[in-house]
Amino acid sequence: MRTHAFTLCIGLLLTYTSFSQVTTVLVEHLGTTTAYTELQTAISAAPSGAKIYLSGGIHNPSGVDIIVDKPLEFIGAGFDLDTLVATNASIVRGDFTLVTGADNCILRGFKVEDGKLDIGSGTSSTDDITNLFAELCWFEDGIDFSDSGNTTAPPSFMMLRHCVFADVSMSYALNVTLQNCLIFGNITTAYNGITVDHCLFENGSSVSVESVNGMLTNNIYLGSSFFASGESNIFANSIFVDTTPGFDVEDQIENMYIATEISLFGENLDLNFNPDVDYSTLPGSIAANNATDGTFIGHDGGVAPWPQNYLTDYPYIWNSSTINSQTNAAGDLPVNIKVSAQGQ
Repeated sequence: MRTHAFTLCIGLLLTYTSFSQVTTVLVEHLGTTTAYTELQTAISAAPSGAKIYLSGGIHNPSGVDIIVDKPLEFIGAGFDLDTLVATNASIVRGDFTLVTGADNCILRGFKVEDGKLDIGSGTSSTDDITNLFAELCWFEDGIDFSDSGNTTAPPSFMMLRHCVFADVSMSYALNVTLQNCLIFGNITTAYNGITVDHCLFENGSSVSVESVNGMLTNNIYLGSSFFASGESNIFANSIFVDTTPGFDVEDQIENMYIATEISLFGENLDLNFNPDVDYSTLPGSIAANNATDGTFIGHDGGVAPWPQNYLTDYPYIWNSSTINSQTNAAGDLPVNIKVSAQGQ
């Protein structure tokens, strides 16, 4: 990861206001940018298809549910405080809820604190959100696709990549993909088309697979409770700590490995996610080169391995260097800030 230093006139979009500990939400659409201080106000004002940038700091401190009812892209600075010392992490407090109309939403680079990613209002049977993409987000209380209550046209085509979450309920969801995620809670799947690939299920997680025609490949299951009661699911090239996982007789099992947590990580990991912990799989463990694609089994393998420092590809302020106390002879205020981006 390379760092770059250059002069900024005013405000790096993602993080400028966090120096004063005031959160700012920027709404950008068709070349026009508008600043807000309240996230829900910004969402309500934003036109469909707008990008919403979250500065570092705590948004929605009251914890009242955030409601999204239109296609929007949310971009935060990230959620790892150690990496984002100059800007603070982007944190949204309370449930982050998508209801009917919030198709094609994109969520990147923020933490949902004291809340979950909620699909559906819980009071309607018609919530039918489609095409959600979430990347490098931490949903502290998990994700819940069951609140849609829609059994005829449930939420569908959801992809979560490089995300961290607790409990996962996919009781009303079709064609959901979890890719290179860290799961620190229980997961329940149902309906068809569930794909879980290159994920890590922490010790304490229970996995209940009730889906049909699911693909669960290249995962590490550290929990002691694993039960599959669906039909025609494929479990391939995965590692279990449980020596007797419960598969359904109609499931297809390929290349199942048994290993201890210490042999995979060199230690027993904590039951709760901590960004300061190194979750890297040991190079000499059974996970190495045993995935279906020849890479690591678990979150460190596949075409999109777990990224360093939990950061998106968007630039972030790595270290503030110098901010002059007064303008120069030309009337400009020189600001020199070091900026970095994942992999650049």
